[in-house]
Amino acid sequence: MDVLISMSSLKLFGNYQEILIFLFVILFFYMLFRLKKIVFTVNLLFIIGFSLTYYIISMKYSQDVSKISIYCILAYYIGVMLVAINKNRDICIINYTYAIAIGFFMHAMLNYLVNIDSNSRNTVDFWTHEVKSASLQATMLTMIIGTSFFSLICIKERWKKIFLFIFLIFSILYDLILSTRTLLIVGLISFVFSFAMFAFLNYKNNKHEIRRCLKTIFFLIFFIFIFYYINFFGIKDIVQKSNFSARMRKIDTTEVDIDRFETQFLSIGSLVQYPMGGNEENIGDLKYAHNMWFDVAKQAGIIPFILLVIFFVINLNNLLKLIKNCKIKDELKIFLVGIYVAVLLNFLVEPIMQGEPLFFIMFCMVMGMVDFKSLQN
Repeated sequence: MDVLISMSSLKLFGNYQEILIFLFVILFFYMLFRLKKIVFTVNLLFIIGFSLTYYIISMKYSQDVSKISIYCILAYYIGVMLVAINKNRDICIINYTYAIAIGFFMHAMLNYLVNIDSNSRNTVDFWTHEVKSASLQATMLTMIIGTSFFSLICIKERWKKIFLFIFLIFSILYDLILSTRTLLIVGLISFVFSFAMFAFLNYKNNKHEIRRCLKTIFFLIFFIFIFYYINFFGIKDIVQKSNFSARMRKIDTTEVDIDRFETQFLSIGSLVQYPMGGNEENIGDLKYAHNMWFDVAKQAGIIPFILLVIFFVINLNNLLKLIKNCKIKDELKIFLVGIYVAVLLNFLVEPIMQGEPLFFIMFCMVMGMVDFKSLQN
């Protein structure tokens, strides 16, 4: 099952639809065979409502979003079924989410291989051979970066820790070509939130774990600094000659940030001007709002926008229930905080539906797992 999930987010041979359909069918019949019933969550109604309204209104403006509308529902319900049929639900959520993250990472690494000498930030996609924007390429690394704290601190098996550490290193190396700061900022914020959750859970009864964690983080930072300073394996040269370093020396990056923030505020006004969507005008100086929810509103109006917001609010409330629940393993809480912070921050700053809809679709699978898990505790 893990392999099929990874193949979906990997977009094997440029296709994920058949894999998700196959996953849905086998899980559905297995669920009927094992549980003798069809499981359900309230949030399923809202993702269906969002999908239908998003599709119908978008079609009015000749925007075909049928893949998003169909497969976000399938992915969400796959997540529900994955948890429903598993006895060890805490572990299965972590494993299946890692499977999604690793699939995206593998796709990114295929892109890295064909762009390893690229002087352009906007690299070529391995499957489609089309040029994609750097920020959307980096989106595929968001989930693996969101696991950084959990992978380095919480995982006990040494071989897993080594592999995941290598994954993180290669993610950063590819980002040196993409030269996008978003991935690094998102990763840092996610790491801090994960540590805060770790410290909160261990503060009363296990303070030596916090000290051990701080020592590990300190040594990691220390060795990274030393390796960079002595130019170990040419690390310093790689960084200084990278697209990332060249971009950081430019002054226009600050202006881009200001444009994006202004666009976010202007997007609110466009909701009033185009309540039923169909806004094809630029918002400020940008084509998209660079916010997944506002981009949905720009394209299809306030109805799917509200339904999508409600869908996320219910899911975040269910996540909060899991975090507060003493019966839930601490590892799952720390892991989910890191993933959610990284993914939600990415949703806040990128046009996901227009640029990398599979990222939203596969995160719906995680949300399905969380929603069903919260009902069982």
